[in-house]
Amino acid sequence: MAKPSLAEKLERKRAELERALQQQAALQHRITELKKSIAEMETFEIVALTKELNMPTTELRSLLVELKNKHQNL
Repeated sequence: MAKPSLAEKLERKRAELERALQQQAALQHRITELKKSIAEMETFEIVALTKELNMPTTELRSLLVELKNKHQNL
């Protein structure tokens, strides 16, 4: 059986690269969707906690700013 030519080897490598790039794009899309889902769930959790505490959003905002400032001063 004859050895594959350089052109055939290049074509296989290019095809392999294209498949890898497609897989990478699919994984990147999945990562983006997972991050979006996590952010939505965290937002829902914050809203639920706020409602549970009967805390107005303005008060929640003030509390979060205060906590952020304390954290930055550490």
